[in-house]
Amino acid sequence: MSNLTSCKACAEQIIFLKTKNNKTIPVNFSSVSSVEKEFAAIGKEFPFVYGRHISHFATCTDSDKFRKSSKSFFPLSTCYFSLTSIN
Repeated sequence: MSNLTSCKACAEQIIFLKTKNNKTIPVNFSSVSSVEKEFAAIGKEFPFVYGRHISHFATCTDSDKFRKSSKSFFPLSTCYFSLTSIN
């Protein structure tokens, strides 16, 4: 669902859109077309389009506060091997 709101860090207007992988991403409302703004006003969803919409993570001064950390199966400290052990 598209949600129009303000960023909690910088107060810029943002809208939450779904990516092609069905993940939610904050987008600068200023990068949304006038037709898409009309869709948002009536609650109609539209997808994030790379190259058209600007991710708010790219422009927010405090975006690191809101980024989800990447989940790695193995911590980097345990991912090592010795080239000398390969014959």
